[in-house]
Amino acid sequence: MPPTGAGPIAAPPLHKDVTDMNHIVFGTAVGMALGFALAFGSFGQMLIVALFAALGFGAAKVLSGEVDLSAYSANRSGKR
Repeated sequence: MPPTGAGPIAAPPLHKDVTDMNHIVFGTAVGMALGFALAFGSFGQMLIVALFAALGFGAAKVLSGEVDLSAYSANRSGKR
């Protein structure tokens, strides 16, 4: 039985530790994918998996807004 007068329990605020944990989980997942690629394929196939993992990581950074590519996609019709 909950104590009387107890209000709702609020979730703790997000801290840097949560972001660090997400990076750890992401790194572990990429490491496991590369390990499986090497275990069940050749070194070249592992490099292909690593390339696509890097491309996916870059795309995620762009889509989340952490990387701004607007300077590279600006209209450069005046310069040739």
